[in-house]
Amino acid sequence: MADSVKNGDKITKSDYQKLSKIFEAGGRDADEICGFVAKNADEINFKPEKLMDESIHSGKKFTIDKVEFVVKNSDGELMWLEYGDESKGLYHILYGSSKKAGHLDDFAKRGIKDVKSFMYQVVQSSPIKKVQHIGEDGKIKKYADYIVDNKKYRLAYGDNGFIVSFYPLKK
Repeated sequence: MADSVKNGDKITKSDYQKLSKIFEAGGRDADEICGFVAKNADEINFKPEKLMDESIHSGKKFTIDKVEFVVKNSDGELMWLEYGDESKGLYHILYGSSKKAGHLDDFAKRGIKDVKSFMYQVVQSSPIKKVQHIGEDGKIKKYADYIVDNKKYRLAYGDNGFIVSFYPLKK
Protein backbone atom coordinates (compact mmCIF):
# COMPACT_ATOMS: atom_id res chain seq x y z
CA MET A 1 0.00 0.00 0.00
CA ALA A 2 2.79 2.43 0.93
CA ASP A 3 4.61 1.70 -2.34
CA SER A 4 1.41 2.41 -4.27
CA VAL A 5 1.04 5.79 -2.60
CA LYS A 6 4.72 6.66 -3.12
CA ASN A 7 4.46 5.74 -6.80
CA GLY A 8 1.23 7.66 -7.30
CA ASP A 9 -0.62 4.47 -8.22
CA LYS A 10 -4.35 4.15 -7.65
CA ILE A 11 -5.41 2.51 -4.44
CA THR A 12 -8.76 1.02 -3.54
CA LYS A 13 -11.19 2.72 -1.19
CA SER A 14 -10.54 -0.08 1.31
CA ASP A 15 -6.77 0.56 1.18
CA TYR A 16 -7.38 4.31 1.49
CA GLN A 17 -9.50 3.75 4.60
CA LYS A 18 -6.80 1.53 6.12
CA LEU A 19 -4.18 4.15 5.32
CA SER A 20 -6.34 6.86 6.90
CA LYS A 21 -6.66 4.83 10.10
CA ILE A 22 -2.90 4.30 10.25
CA PHE A 23 -2.23 8.04 9.87
CA GLU A 24 -5.05 8.90 12.29
CA ALA A 25 -3.50 6.60 14.91
CA GLY A 26 -0.29 8.61 14.50
CA GLY A 27 -2.19 11.87 14.95
CA ARG A 28 -1.95 12.85 11.26
CA ASP A 29 -4.45 13.32 8.44
CA ALA A 30 -3.93 11.04 5.44
CA ASP A 31 -5.38 13.62 3.03
CA GLU A 32 -2.91 16.24 4.21
CA ILE A 33 0.03 13.85 4.00
CA CYS A 34 -0.87 12.28 0.67
CA GLY A 35 -2.04 15.57 -0.82
CA PHE A 36 -5.35 14.21 -1.99
CA VAL A 37 -8.91 13.59 -0.97
CA ALA A 38 -10.35 10.77 -2.99
CA LYS A 39 -7.84 11.58 -5.74
CA ASN A 40 -8.62 8.20 -7.17
CA ALA A 41 -12.39 8.71 -7.18
CA ASP A 42 -12.88 6.17 -9.94
CA GLU A 43 -11.90 3.55 -7.35
CA ILE A 44 -14.65 4.67 -4.94
CA ASN A 45 -18.01 2.97 -5.04
CA PHE A 46 -20.31 5.92 -4.39
CA LYS A 47 -23.36 3.65 -4.15
CA PRO A 48 -22.46 0.51 -2.21
CA GLU A 49 -25.15 -2.13 -2.73
CA LYS A 50 -25.57 -2.67 1.02
CA LEU A 51 -26.23 1.03 1.67
CA MET A 52 -28.47 1.38 -1.37
CA ASP A 53 -30.54 -1.58 -0.11
CA GLU A 54 -30.68 -0.02 3.33
CA SER A 55 -31.83 3.26 1.78
CA ILE A 56 -34.54 1.54 -0.22
CA HIS A 57 -35.85 -0.31 2.84
CA SER A 58 -35.57 2.71 5.17
CA GLY A 59 -38.85 4.23 4.06
CA LYS A 60 -37.08 7.50 3.33
CA LYS A 61 -38.05 9.19 0.09
CA PHE A 62 -35.36 9.59 -2.54
CA THR A 63 -35.00 9.26 -6.31
CA ILE A 64 -32.77 6.26 -6.86
CA ASP A 65 -31.50 7.30 -10.30
CA LYS A 66 -30.62 10.79 -9.01
CA VAL A 67 -28.50 9.56 -6.09
CA GLU A 68 -24.89 10.73 -6.42
CA PHE A 69 -23.66 8.89 -3.33
CA VAL A 70 -24.88 7.19 -0.17
CA VAL A 71 -22.78 6.87 3.01
CA LYS A 72 -22.99 6.51 6.74
CA ASN A 73 -21.70 9.47 8.70
CA SER A 74 -19.46 9.17 11.77
CA ASP A 75 -22.56 8.53 13.92
CA GLY A 76 -23.68 5.67 11.69
CA GLU A 77 -26.57 7.65 10.20
CA LEU A 78 -27.48 6.99 6.58
CA MET A 79 -26.89 10.08 4.41
CA TRP A 80 -27.17 10.62 0.70
CA LEU A 81 -26.64 13.25 -1.95
CA GLU A 82 -28.89 13.58 -4.99
CA TYR A 83 -28.14 15.64 -8.08
CA GLY A 84 -30.94 17.98 -6.97
CA ASP A 85 -31.83 21.37 -8.38
CA GLU A 86 -31.32 25.09 -7.66
CA SER A 87 -32.43 24.72 -4.03
CA LYS A 88 -30.85 21.44 -2.91
CA GLY A 89 -28.32 18.74 -3.71
CA LEU A 90 -25.20 18.68 -5.87
CA TYR A 91 -26.54 21.12 -8.49
CA HIS A 92 -27.35 23.66 -5.76
CA ILE A 93 -23.94 23.19 -4.13
CA LEU A 94 -22.00 23.70 -7.35
CA TYR A 95 -24.12 26.14 -9.34
CA GLY A 96 -26.63 27.73 -6.96
CA SER A 97 -29.66 29.49 -8.39
CA SER A 98 -30.57 32.58 -10.36
CA LYS A 99 -30.71 34.42 -7.00
CA LYS A 100 -27.51 33.14 -5.40
CA ALA A 101 -24.28 31.73 -6.86
CA GLY A 102 -23.12 28.21 -6.05
CA HIS A 103 -19.82 27.28 -4.47
CA LEU A 104 -17.87 25.73 -7.34
CA ASP A 105 -15.46 28.68 -7.41
CA ASP A 106 -15.18 28.73 -3.61
CA PHE A 107 -14.03 25.11 -3.64
CA ALA A 108 -11.69 25.74 -6.57
CA LYS A 109 -10.02 28.57 -4.61
CA ARG A 110 -9.22 25.95 -1.96
CA GLY A 111 -7.79 23.59 -4.56
CA ILE A 112 -10.78 21.23 -4.58
CA LYS A 113 -11.65 20.17 -8.11
CA ASP A 114 -13.85 17.15 -7.41
CA VAL A 115 -16.37 18.50 -4.91
CA LYS A 116 -18.48 15.34 -4.87
CA SER A 117 -15.52 13.12 -3.94
CA PHE A 118 -14.33 15.63 -1.36
CA MET A 119 -17.78 15.82 0.22
CA TYR A 120 -18.09 12.03 0.18
CA GLN A 121 -14.97 11.78 2.35
CA VAL A 122 -15.86 14.70 4.62
CA VAL A 123 -19.35 13.37 5.44
CA GLN A 124 -17.77 10.18 6.78
CA SER A 125 -15.38 12.04 9.08
CA SER A 126 -16.19 13.43 12.52
CA PRO A 127 -17.58 16.97 12.59
CA ILE A 128 -16.28 19.57 15.00
CA LYS A 129 -19.83 20.79 15.68
CA LYS A 130 -23.40 19.61 15.02
CA VAL A 131 -26.47 21.85 15.29
CA GLN A 132 -30.17 21.09 15.05
CA HIS A 133 -33.08 23.55 15.09
CA ILE A 134 -36.63 24.01 13.83
CA GLY A 135 -36.80 26.10 10.64
CA GLU A 136 -39.44 28.65 9.72
CA ASP A 137 -41.19 25.92 7.74
CA GLY A 138 -41.50 23.81 10.91
CA LYS A 139 -39.04 21.18 9.66
CA ILE A 140 -35.98 20.07 11.59
CA LYS A 141 -32.84 21.61 10.11
CA LYS A 142 -29.43 20.13 10.77
CA TYR A 143 -25.90 21.08 9.92
CA ALA A 144 -22.44 19.89 10.78
CA ASP A 145 -19.16 21.78 10.58
CA TYR A 146 -15.91 20.07 9.60
CA ILE A 147 -12.27 21.08 9.43
CA VAL A 148 -10.10 19.74 6.60
CA ASP A 149 -6.57 21.07 6.11
CA ASN A 150 -7.29 23.82 8.67
CA LYS A 151 -10.25 25.06 6.61
CA LYS A 152 -13.90 24.93 7.72
CA TYR A 153 -16.81 23.48 5.76
CA ARG A 154 -20.52 23.24 6.56
CA LEU A 155 -22.84 20.42 5.56
CA ALA A 156 -26.59 21.12 5.76
CA TYR A 157 -28.91 18.15 5.71
CA GLY A 158 -32.47 17.16 6.42
CA ASP A 159 -33.71 15.10 9.33
CA ASN A 160 -33.94 12.15 6.93
CA GLY A 161 -30.23 12.30 5.96
CA PHE A 162 -30.67 14.04 2.60
CA ILE A 163 -27.75 16.41 1.95
CA VAL A 164 -29.14 19.83 1.09
CA SER A 165 -25.97 21.90 0.87
CA PHE A 166 -22.23 21.91 1.47
CA TYR A 167 -19.93 24.91 1.37
CA PRO A 168 -16.67 26.42 2.65
CA LEU A 169 -16.86 28.69 5.67
CA LYS A 170 -14.68 31.70 6.26
CA LYS A 171 -12.34 31.09 9.19
